[in-house]
Parts: sequence; structure tokens; C-alpha cells
Amino acid sequence: MQRHHDDSNKALIILPFVIVSIILFFCYYSINRSYPFYFIWDMDHQVLLDLLQVNSSMLPSNLTHPGFGIKFLLYFTHKTAYALKYISVSGFKDLYESISPLVCVAELTDFYRRHSPVLVFLTVLFLWSSLNIIFKPKWLISLFVLIFLGFQESLLYHSSMIRSELYCVFYWSCAVFFTSYATKQHNSLRRNTSLILAGIFIGLSLLTKVQAIMYIFFVAPFFVSNQFYCTKSKDTEMLTINNKPSAHYFYLCVVNTAVFFLLMFMGFIFKMPNAVETLNQQPYGFTKVSLVFIAIWGFYLLYNLLAFYIPKLNTPERKPLLLINLIVTGFICSFLLHFLIYSDTSLSFNYLLSDTKALFFNPQQIMANSHMVNLTKLTEQIVYNPFLFAVNAAVTAVLALGYLMKFIEIQKRQIVMLFLLLALTYTNTVFATRFMLRDYLWVEIMVNFVSIYLALIIMSNIKKHIKPVLFFLIVIFLILFTKNIYQCVKVPVRINANYGQYGWKVMLGHVYNRIGEKNYAAIMDLHYLIKTKNNHFSYDIQNALNYEDNKRIAAFIFPCSKVNTRYLGFVAQMEHVWRDSFDYIIIGFPEVLKNALTIDPAFALSQTTCRLKPDTVSIDEFGGPLVEYQDKINGKPKAGILPVFVRRDLDVILFVHKEDEAALTGINLVPINIKIVLSDGKNQLELHGLEIKKYSEIDVSKIKYKYLFVIKELYPYNYSPLKMFPKADKD
Repeated sequence: MQRHHDDSNKALIILPFVIVSIILFFCYYSINRSYPFYFIWDMDHQVLLDLLQVNSSMLPSNLTHPGFGIKFLLYFTHKTAYALKYISVSGFKDLYESISPLVCVAELTDFYRRHSPVLVFLTVLFLWSSLNIIFKPKWLISLFVLIFLGFQESLLYHSSMIRSELYCVFYWSCAVFFTSYATKQHNSLRRNTSLILAGIFIGLSLLTKVQAIMYIFFVAPFFVSNQFYCTKSKDTEMLTINNKPSAHYFYLCVVNTAVFFLLMFMGFIFKMPNAVETLNQQPYGFTKVSLVFIAIWGFYLLYNLLAFYIPKLNTPERKPLLLINLIVTGFICSFLLHFLIYSDTSLSFNYLLSDTKALFFNPQQIMANSHMVNLTKLTEQIVYNPFLFAVNAAVTAVLALGYLMKFIEIQKRQIVMLFLLLALTYTNTVFATRFMLRDYLWVEIMVNFVSIYLALIIMSNIKKHIKPVLFFLIVIFLILFTKNIYQCVKVPVRINANYGQYGWKVMLGHVYNRIGEKNYAAIMDLHYLIKTKNNHFSYDIQNALNYEDNKRIAAFIFPCSKVNTRYLGFVAQMEHVWRDSFDYIIIGFPEVLKNALTIDPAFALSQTTCRLKPDTVSIDEFGGPLVEYQDKINGKPKAGILPVFVRRDLDVILFVHKEDEAALTGINLVPINIKIVLSDGKNQLELHGLEIKKYSEIDVSKIKYKYLFVIKELYPYNYSPLKMFPKADKD
């Protein structure tokens, strides 16, 4: 009975977390779905082009912005979605063979952008989980931390778009989680594996954008601080008698150093392919990034060398500093992930060296801002949200006073780590960010996380003045939370302002005039150049915006088929209708069909997997008596038979050659006086309409010439404009 009562209490405690998580994800996803596919032209556009190139076995034309991390994740989700036929385009070849490429661009851009709310949500969960693993706070405090981390302005802002900053922070949150998980592990295999994974995610964060440099340096002292905290509470296996650090860490350090500097040397001497670019064309050389890495790596190597020869440094109490070797190993392994992208090893190797050169020797990183510029940036960040920094300063002051006045019991070595985290946080704010909404993510996430982390350290170690200190912490965090909510409410307006400034200025061609854009523009020119010159492009944009509705309609019309947007077009002058006959374009049609959906049925013929049972299909015009059959699906398709559904809010018309009309005409397929004229530049082809009245199984083996389907939505509902056309005379 007691056990049942305990289980009920646990379920009640979990319920608020589930509710909050659902609310958070709904907020992120609803913001994401509020904007059209052409929302952010520089990142939406560039990520799309780079992935098309990668999937076409080409190097991406742009490095570091966006970087490898964003392409790595999207490459595998893209491959999976394409294999499942959720998206229609893989590379440039598929785009070239599309009836309306802009529709496929819209579908693919939306697919990439839908990753953003998921990544935002996972970032919050990973950061929240890492704090729960270390501190195990009471459920009410834990719930507040989840809500506090979830409602940050920068996260809601980035949930609407594709930004490399979000991918950086996501990978960083994964690293934070795995270091926290490793801290609590008594099993050395799980601990070491977690630390290597943390290092891999650190590397992915840096490879996504070099701006994450302070974020990746943050992880090591964070791990050491957690180890010191858990050692004090005897919550890890570090103090066990037979667990002394060995020389293996030094050997690992030597291997890490040799591999890293070999990689840097190869990247330095590597000649960047002409097909790839960074944002700067100056000569490559040593930069502030490479120099910082060399300096920090020197300290890393020196400590391991001293620990190897000086026994006092090679003790269980200092083992956390030696375990950093495993994180470094994972960091180096992250560069090897390039070999998972291409089947051609040499192409992967070139991509690896190109990224290494762009990361460490990019001329864009040579120039440093003046002290006045950096001071101005910090001042602007503080003025924008003074509560963010005030709370962080207040928590830091309480921690420092508590340590000095002895009412917070904390080790000196942990205090050193905590102030190192603070130093990295403010260095990131001053040097690694710009005063703009796109970069506010870098500032807000780290400052808020450190503030919460320090507050939990205080709450876990305070021994005196408990009530006033806790009351003070509650008040300042509630004030900051109120400010965050106020900022979150304004996020849609801020996104709209960004949309007005950055909406795609060039849908078809060049933004940065890179190799990938030239490949893309060549395809778009082939399909749209004549139309743009004749001002016939507006319907193409409208059709792209409506691609989801068109996919749903096509999926309904052709049962059990995965809709491929490469086969969807629309009725307009100079529009293609068949993927395998690009020479033919529409040159004549009745006004009533303008902008109606066209479907090349080739994709459905190869996928048809079901039909309706004959006895479930009613024979009168309005569907017969109200009968719902449990199993209408026959499940036994016939070769050459194309099942077609109809709906009362749609006119479904099959357009065929005049010679094929008689063979198809029947009770459910009625000829109407309506036709579409196509031309290949030499010959004209007239297709005559057959209105499909109800569910039909069309024997396409009887059709000798090309044919297509046209779907016209009925406005108002159930009013067919085809009624104005007389039925065709039967010959």
C-alpha cells in the first residue's frame, strides 16, 4: 500500500514537468510555423545550397558560416527524410528534374527550419537535466529552473529560423549534460565514454561557428567544478583506495597533442579548393583563434607533463584535471566526423582540411576590435537587459561573501573554478558577441546558466543565514524571470522586424555569388528566366507558399502514395507539367484553371499499394446511404491500374489526348469542353478534360499519349466552376 502511495506521489510530481515541457515546445513550434519559407535569406538560403552540394558529392561552397556542425546534423536527417519520402529533393539533380523547383526549395527550407524548435527544446532539457544530475534539487526548485531556462528571449527568437548560433549552443548543452552525467558515474567505462562524447560535442560546437570558442573552453572547468563539488559530498568514486591516476593520462595527452598539431599543420599548408570560400578572401595565416588554442594547449601539455613527474599533482584529488584528457580526445575525434559525410574518402579528407584551415587560419579572425569597441558592446548588452547582469553579479557577490565570511562551506579549488567560469562568461560577452538579436543567444544562455549554477551551489553549501540568503535569491530570480517573460512577449515583433530586413531578396540567384549559388541559379534560370522577364513569376511564388496544401491534396487524390513535390506544378503560361518532358510547356488554358494544381502521375504509378473494395463504392452522385465500412481497402493493386479519390471541395480532371478520350470515358469519367494546350517549341499538343466524378480506377494501359491531372479547389465550397462548361459531345 505504501509503495502504491509513493508511486502516486512520483506521478504527481512528474506531471507538472510534463505540462511545462509541452507548453515550452508548443511555444517554440508555433513561432517556427508562423513564417514563410523565404524568411531569412542569408542562412536559410546558404544552408540549403550547402546541403544540396554535399548531397551532390560536392564540397560546400561556404565554410565556417554556417559551419560543419549544422551540415553534419542536417545531412543525416535529410538523408533519412529522403529515404522515407518525407522530402522530395536530395541534390541538384533532383532539383533540376523538378517540374517547379521553387516548390521543392520551399519544402526543403521548411524541413531544415523545423529542426530549430526541436533543438531549442532539447537545449533547455539538456541544461536542466545537467543541473538536476549534479544538485538533485527539490522538485519545486527544479520546476522553476526548467521554466526559467525555457523562457529566454533568445531561444524563442532562434526557434523561428535556421541559425548556426543555435546549433552551437545545442552541441554545447549536450557537452554540459555528458560532463554532468560523467561526474556521477562509478563505472569507469560509462564515465570515460561520456567524457569522450562531451568532447565530440564540444568539437561540433566549434566547427559550427568559431564564435563558440568561449563556450567550448567553459566545459572543462565546469566538469572540474562538478567533480570538486561531488568529491566534497563523496558522491563519486574519486576517493576510492585503488583508484589512483596512472601514466596513461600523460600518454593520452601526448597522442592528443601530436594528432592536433599534425591536423593544424596539414590545415595550414593545405591549399583551399577554389570551390569553397570563407567570408573573406585575404591570405590565410595565424589568427587570434589559432594563437589562443596554441597557448591553452601549451598549459594543457605542461600540466600533464608536471603531473607525470611530480607525485603531488598525480593524486586522486587532482584526477578531474587529468580526466580532461578524455574530453580533449573527443574534441579531436569530432574532426574525424567529416569522413561520415562522403563515400569518397579523398573528398571527406579535403573537407576536413578545408574546415581546419578555415577554423584556425581564416583571415577574418586576424583583425581584433579596439578596447573602446569591446567596452561599447558590453555597455550596450548591459543597458539592453540590466537585470540579466545584475542578478549574475548579485549571486556572485553572495558566493564571494559566503566564502570569505564562512557561512558557505566551499573548497578553495572549487571557488577558483567558479570564478574561471565567470571570467569565461564575461570574456564571451565582451569579445565573442555583437550587439544584435542574432548574437544575444551567446550572451543570455551562458549568463543565465551560470547564475542558476552559482545559486544552486550556494543553496547546497550554505550553513548559516539560510533563510535571508534563500529569500534574496528567490526575489532576484523572480525579478529576472519577470523581465524575461516581458522580453519573450515582444519576441514576435522582434522577429517581424528581422523579417522585414532580412527576407529573401533574391529567390532565384545570388546573395553571396558563390559556387553553390551559381549551380543553383543555373537550375532556376532554366525554369524561370523566361517567366521572370515576362512578369509571370508571381504564381510560382504563390505555389511555393502553398506547397503543403498541395501535397495534402495530391496525397488524398492518389491513395497510399508518398507525394513527391518534384511532380507538382500548376496551370500557368510557360509552366512545365512533366518531369520527363521538360520541352513541353503550357501555352493555352481556360481562365478558370489558372493556378490550379497539376500532377504528373508518374510518381503515383510506381507507388500505388492499395485500392478500394468494389462493394464499398456507392453508385449514386452523393455517395448513397450513410454507411461507413470498416475495411474499404482491398490491398491488392493491379498493374497499370491507377486508383483516384475525389472530394466534394475539389474538381479532379484528367487531361488526355483526343484519341485516348473514348477508351477512358465512362460513368465516373465524363468528357467536358475544356482543354489545355502545350508546346515543345515545334509541335503543339492538345489535352482534353475528363471530369472524375467519384472514386475511379483508371486503366492507364489504355492511354497511348501523355496525360496529366489537374486539381481545382472549389470556392465557395461545393461550387464547381466546371458547371459553366457544357459536356463534350460524344463522337
